[in-house]
Amino acid sequence: MKRLLLLKLVLFSLILISASTPLFSEARRVSVLYFSNNSSDDKLDWLSKGLADMLLTDLALSDEIKVIEREELEKIISEQKFSLSGMSDDNQSLEIGKLLSAELLVTGSFISSGGRLRIDGKILNTETGELLGAAKTEGDLDSLFALEAEIAALIFENLALSQPEGLRLTSAAALPAAEAYYKGLQSFDRGEYDKAIEFYKASALADPQYQKPREGLEASYKFLKDFRRMRQQREINQLLSKAAVLRSRLGKEKWITYADFLMQAYQNGNTDNTELNKTAEEQGLFSGETPAVCSWNLQNTLMEIADLAIENFDDGELAAYSRNEIISIAEKGRTQYADDPFLPEIIYQQLLIAYYEDEYEASLALCEELMLNYPDYRMMWAVEDFYETALEELSEDQ
Repeated sequence: MKRLLLLKLVLFSLILISASTPLFSEARRVSVLYFSNNSSDDKLDWLSKGLADMLLTDLALSDEIKVIEREELEKIISEQKFSLSGMSDDNQSLEIGKLLSAELLVTGSFISSGGRLRIDGKILNTETGELLGAAKTEGDLDSLFALEAEIAALIFENLALSQPEGLRLTSAAALPAAEAYYKGLQSFDRGEYDKAIEFYKASALADPQYQKPREGLEASYKFLKDFRRMRQQREINQLLSKAAVLRSRLGKEKWITYADFLMQAYQNGNTDNTELNKTAEEQGLFSGETPAVCSWNLQNTLMEIADLAIENFDDGELAAYSRNEIISIAEKGRTQYADDPFLPEIIYQQLLIAYYEDEYEASLALCEELMLNYPDYRMMWAVEDFYETALEELSEDQ
């Protein structure tokens, strides 16, 4: 009798486990094919790869699916000599999907007229060809990023997946920057690396905070075997990525320290310190225990970006953009961190910008602010030197 009861309990437990286990225990492989341009305007051809790449970026935010990188798709297209115009044909699309070992396939098209853009997408089961869902939206071409994010959200909904945080709306580039970048990508895929570099530079100029064109520059230098510039660009790209992580941490509604993160992880039964530290690094949790310290670390990172931009590429636009952000952090910090003992460190970064750009009136005011309000500041000796130099320079100009 006891054995029978035990057996029933085991079977009941198995039923519960089975019921709570997802249908797909492993992340499904998803490929996003290039969208077909159904417009009469070939000036919008850049959207073909552009929309696919944006969706790929958004879908990759989910842990429940595994996206197939664009480079793999390009390789298949090149080797099999598939036509990009044939991407709207389900038979060719399914063949590409099978060659990529994709379980799911996202395909689509777009049409634009009179400043309006319509995007149609669909999800196919690669093995059966079954239509699993459709997604479509329409709006002004200027709202491209909002429209793409809407398509991404509909894809997640069709696949019964939770929508991840950080969907593309929060990181959209300026439209001219995106257009130049994807035109550069078209040139890159054709092996026209010098032409790609020009487009990537134009994209970066249109939106200095847009990281994709700078990653494109690094890849182009690699193929041109300009290894010095490749290394120099990679160094800047790493700093830009770090700055993005710090901005993201500072932008969250609730401030989380490394200790908070560990406590939550341990409560959830995760005690793998190697994996936890990796995640903490990715989230910028080692950048300071307070928002003020994290802001100062962001300022330092931006200062490095500005210095390398000038030193390696004479990129005054990126340098100016980074320095202006340093100043903005200091100006906002006076209100945000008014009672934080770390505030003088943030103001000092603004002083460095003013001093090295020979803005002596501003330097003088910043020095006096630090000397009057924070007389025990650890770098006061440097502030005094800056102050005396500013006085000398201003007296000579009179």
